[in-house]
Amino acid sequence: MKLPLDRKVYRGLSGVELPEAFWIVDRYGAKGGVEFGIMSTTRSMKTAVQYSSHGRVPTIFEIEIGQVDRGGELKWISVNLLCFRMYFIYFYPIIHYFNLRCSAAISVRG
Repeated sequence: MKLPLDRKVYRGLSGVELPEAFWIVDRYGAKGGVEFGIMSTTRSMKTAVQYSSHGRVPTIFEIEIGQVDRGGELKWISVNLLCFRMYFIYFYPIIHYFNLRCSAAISVRG
């Protein structure tokens, strides 16, 4: 699988409030958290915004990926499933750690 040129994928969540510990630097100098389930992402920020807009506390992760820390591209499945036909989906295994590098609040109108 080729990496996206901008090396970014997106994850949209709604109705999930991240714990305070996610935002605080721990004793190892890192902040973030663990996704305990299988995590799906997309190359489309628009798709992530759609997923995050269905409830309260909309959250979008912009995830920088590389050759080692990228999910498996399942285009062959996503183009055959009617609900995901237009999306390029990358799946990450369970217990995947997010290392938060920066955060920003943005307004998305659309």
